[in-house]
Amino acid sequence: MPRYIANGGSVTYSITGTTGGGGTISGTSVTTGSSSGSITIKAYATGGGFETKFSSITVQVDGSKTGQKILVREGGDSGGLRDLPISRRPIGIGQMFSSTSNLALSYSVAGDAPVKLDGTGKDAKLVFKTSKDGFSKNDLKGKFTGDTMSFDITVTQTGNGSFHAAESVTRTIKLMKPTKSLFFEERKADARYDDMKSKAMNRMPAGVSGEKATALFDSDKYDSDGDGVSNLLERAFGGDSLGNDSRGARPAPVKTNDGKEYLSFTRYDSDYQSTMGVQYIVEKSTDRRTWSSSGIEQVGSAVDLGGGMERVVYRTTAATSAGTTQFIRVRVKAR
Repeated sequence: MPRYIANGGSVTYSITGTTGGGGTISGTSVTTGSSSGSITIKAYATGGGFETKFSSITVQVDGSKTGQKILVREGGDSGGLRDLPISRRPIGIGQMFSSTSNLALSYSVAGDAPVKLDGTGKDAKLVFKTSKDGFSKNDLKGKFTGDTMSFDITVTQTGNGSFHAAESVTRTIKLMKPTKSLFFEERKADARYDDMKSKAMNRMPAGVSGEKATALFDSDKYDSDGDGVSNLLERAFGGDSLGNDSRGARPAPVKTNDGKEYLSFTRYDSDYQSTMGVQYIVEKSTDRRTWSSSGIEQVGSAVDLGGGMERVVYRTTAATSAGTTQFIRVRVKAR
């Protein structure tokens, strides 16, 4: 039941209990006594012309274990908790939380969240589900009607023989549609960014330093992590521009015995290709000098990978005849 106080009134506090001296109040903090038991905190509200009102709470104190707290690396910190663009890459959520006890944390998300949990403790990751990503659409025109979606993640630590359970922490994470600008902004919030940038400064072309070097490091044409794949291709194929993943990010040939050339690659689906600023052009050639997009077809349906990405397979429509060769490639054009 709410308590009321007249204008100009005051609130005072008292504390009593059985924890070895009860406890003390300083500002917004309560310090308990030196033994187990309980303490009762009363808040007295007094105002001129009104009788004194009070509310009280009683807290059980157990001195047999040490308390602990769940800590959150906030968004302003490198690698901290922040709003994110959807992505095929898992989100390392286990690096964004810790406990003062150093015990492993547990994570949970609502059943209808667009992500699922993989791994435990510091290795916990959020992986996007492989159904449609969750952004709403207008049924009449198929247009996006929402630019963001969000979900809650709850973090717990149940304690052990030495530590009490920590008070759980719940945070809301907002997810955004992937765009070219968000790709580069998210890189800067990554805990690896500064170290990778520092290493890249040592291999910059002669005469490129300072702001020019930083601009090059954060450009499409540069290979930030030195794995042989440019930032443009990392973005287009869902790669990691701050980690060596060239084998997983690059398109790969598919071997068959029908005389045709096959190529498999990951791409953003049609809903996101324009926002990510990429266009995929599949081509064939007989001499690797002249290329054409004719005589190419997609094999089957795209496989949804989650995070707005899909895997597709293309092939040449005609088989290679005796004494001839043909090649297939995918070219990415920045928009």
